[in-house]
Amino acid sequence: MRKIIQKNHDLKKMAELYQKGIVSLQEAATQAKLSLYEIMEYVQKEDIHPPDQTKEEVLIEIEKSKEFDSIYNVKYYSSSFLVVEKK
Repeated sequence: MRKIIQKNHDLKKMAELYQKGIVSLQEAATQAKLSLYEIMEYVQKEDIHPPDQTKEEVLIEIEKSKEFDSIYNVKYYSSSFLVVEKK
């Protein structure tokens, strides 16, 4: 019973940090010891969204992604498994 209460507390805390834009959804799931799908289901059910990004922030994220892609090969094997290798 105690583990369930702690897990629920961790889930709520990480969802709050996600909503504030402090952590990504993946990081929130990892820290709460949940799968990405479990936390996605929770934030959808609770109607939790990350903060809006400005146009400049979106452009920065795109540039970071391009930089990452130029350094690493990302191979998707399924929706829950991927491999990242340095080029």
